[in-house]
Amino acid sequence: MKKITFFLGLNDRETRKQIISTAAALKIVMNLIYKLVGGASVSKCFGVYTHENGEKIKEMTIKIEILDYDENAVKMLFKELQTTFNQESILVQKETVNAVFATGENDF
Repeated sequence: MKKITFFLGLNDRETRKQIISTAAALKIVMNLIYKLVGGASVSKCFGVYTHENGEKIKEMTIKIEILDYDENAVKMLFKELQTTFNQESILVQKETVNAVFATGENDF
């Protein structure tokens, strides 16, 4: 099964500060996932990012993991996240995983 993970830093690209609170950011992300993708696992984490100019920052990060996704849907999600949160970039990790939506103990 294919899996894509977005690591969305919450600091604004110009101010280098978090403008949208983490709670509000999580609500925005969840609404976008609901509208565009239909399912994902979302968690908060801490990140370190090096800007194009070499400046390093620490920031709150939202990790979004999506399994068995539609390419067009995740591209739309990416664009919305990048625009909404004014991001220079979003780390995108793509991989193939051995995963199943289990309904009973015999599924794994």
